[in-house]
Amino acid sequence: MPPNLGLKESDLKKMGLKIPVSKLYNDSQTGINQAVVIFDKGCTGEVISSNGLILTNHHCGYSAVQKISSATKDYFANGFWAKNQQEEIPCPGLTVTFVRKMVNVTDLILYEIYPAMKNEERDSIVDARIRGLENGYRYATHLDAQIKPFFNGNEYWVTVSETYTDVRLVGFPQNGIGAFGGDTDNWMWPRHTGDFSLFRVYANSANKPANYAKNNRAYKTTNFLTINAKGIKEGDFTMVYGF
Repeated sequence: MPPNLGLKESDLKKMGLKIPVSKLYNDSQTGINQAVVIFDKGCTGEVISSNGLILTNHHCGYSAVQKISSATKDYFANGFWAKNQQEEIPCPGLTVTFVRKMVNVTDLILYEIYPAMKNEERDSIVDARIRGLENGYRYATHLDAQIKPFFNGNEYWVTVSETYTDVRLVGFPQNGIGAFGGDTDNWMWPRHTGDFSLFRVYANSANKPANYAKNNRAYKTTNFLTINAKGIKEGDFTMVYGF
């Protein structure tokens, strides 16, 4: 689990990690985890600017781009590139979700649960506690909370998240670039596909989630990933971080 990365710090350092493990994950919104988002219904995206610019895979934007395309504006055939924020296109229904924190709530869920209990009794008690805790985390906030079991029900963790609903298209390569090679290229290395698309998250004046409005502002953050144009060299530490 991400909050337990500290237990692996020694191993990660031996592999070449140069930053503190606390920079990989923490709940104070200063970790890399705050720059890795759930894009739409399950893709991974990365915040790559202080103004809410999101990088994700080309296919992850398909559904949103399809909804805003037309016979005269075929973005799959011709691509799309906004020259400024005013040209960015709203994508109705598209969401970007930030996981704000994860908390181990096992003791609150499983106290006074005994191995001898009947499954029906155990499940009823656990389900009621999950609903109560989730509602407690959500109370008087705009945040969502979901509690899930891990390790065959031996641990329970609550994930507290914040979902933004004003997301706009910034850049989308035409299919001849973004989907070049089809599924074959998808599983080859090196790849020859421009497999990316760009979106931007917008927020209200308080930098909180809000439905689309012309006066919404680009989401502001100090937690974003930078792209190293020099690439990597043999032996560099690499890590996959996503959903």
